[in-house]
Order: sequence, then C-alpha cells, then structure tokens
Amino acid sequence: MDSPPKLRSDLVSVATEIDGKTVYTVKDPRLGNYFRLREPEHWLIHQFDGRRTPPELADRFREKWGFNLRPEDVNAFINKLDDLFFLENSRSEQELSRTSYRKLQIPSLFGRLLYIRIRAFRPGRWLDRVGALYRPFYNRYVFVL
Repeated sequence: MDSPPKLRSDLVSVATEIDGKTVYTVKDPRLGNYFRLREPEHWLIHQFDGRRTPPELADRFREKWGFNLRPEDVNAFINKLDDLFFLENSRSEQELSRTSYRKLQIPSLFGRLLYIRIRAFRPGRWLDRVGALYRPFYNRYVFVL
C-alpha cells in the first residue's frame, strides 16, 4: 500500500447486538458487499482517514484497546478491505464505474428473448383446469387407500 488508507465515505455501518456483544455490519450500497466487524475492528476502519500510516494505526489501536497489533496485521486488514473495494483508491473507483456501466447496458438478444410475453397462451385457465382434476385426490383419505 503506497499511501495511507482512506475509507470510502458512502459505506453504511449498522450496529447490531448479537449474544450480548455489539457487532457492526458495514455495507457497500453501490456494490452490495457486506462485512461484519467487532467493535475494535470497526473503530480501526474509522481511523482510515488517508493521513495515518499502518504503524501509526497499530500504535493508536494499542493505546485504545490494549492489544498488541503489528503493522503487518494492519496491512493484512487493509488488503482485505481493499479486496472488498471499501477503500478510496483507483481500484475501487474502477470497479464502481464498471458496475454502474454494467447496470446501464442493454441485455443481450438472448436475454431479451427470455422476457417475451406470449399473449396466446394464458396459463391461468390451464392451471385452474388441471387443479380441478387433481383436487379430489388432494386430501388425507387418499393416502389411506
């Protein structure tokens, strides 16, 4: 990671109580990715402001939570968030633009053919007739025979 990590500002974070502990679910509304975090990890991702380096983040984490976190561990966590496109960088921007482009594309001919409605065949009437035929056999006494 060349520059200090910066968390994307459009992510949605929701706190949930599970088994008496607070768990945070972070959602990317544009890509639909989810990530569940405990409270210390949630605190750590909100320290990703684009100014602090991994060694500084590890020191702040140690001061706040009393857990000896190495800069390599912070880098591994940053890489995981980068794989989910949760950080502001060129990879995330490229994936976001690619996803929005895919949503705007016109479906293929095969995809459009699957959505053709045939007005000559109305399955409602046919299903009503078939249902009337098997309805007498659909009761508990049929299984006794």
